[in-house]
Amino acid sequence: MNKYIDLIQQTFDFPTKEFEVSDNQLTFNGVNLMEIIETYGTPLKLTYLPKISESIQNAKTYFANAMQTHDYKARIRTVTARNLLISALF
Repeated sequence: MNKYIDLIQQTFDFPTKEFEVSDNQLTFNGVNLMEIIETYGTPLKLTYLPKISESIQNAKTYFANAMQTHDYKARIRTVTARNLLISALF
């Protein structure tokens, strides 16, 4: 293994839609990973907030569709407390 991309190919089913190699540069969701590595070093862990937001929106849609399909009358209340997203049926 000579390059970082070799590690990714070995570890994941590469390529995924999040990773892309263009002009010999590895990007994650359009973000150049080498720039981040040069700034912060390795190892590092990235949390991609737009992806988390997308997953939350998908979950809300799934629940709303299931509640409508099964004629469920409760509502969902979502609150944020101490940086945690909490959803409750009531």
